[in-house]
Amino acid sequence: MKKGEIVVVRTYGNRPEICRVWEIAPDVIYICSEENYHILVEGGEGLWPVGIPKGDVFCYDPSLDIESCKEDSKLWDKLYSYGDG
Repeated sequence: MKKGEIVVVRTYGNRPEICRVWEIAPDVIYICSEENYHILVEGGEGLWPVGIPKGDVFCYDPSLDIESCKEDSKLWDKLYSYGDG
């Protein structure tokens, strides 16, 4: 995983959101929205990225339609968690 990579994050209510990686720390991955990522990369004053436990950050799979999977409780079984490695 590297800065700028697209990931799926398990948010409140077990809901998936697509985000960008900002920084990787030992226990958390700092993520931000697509829009905020570009603001920060360009040196603007965006919101500071949020630290998410690695077990709640998953490898993005473009073959899955994340929007249609938001109600699919088995979505998390289909994705690789960075906390597993």
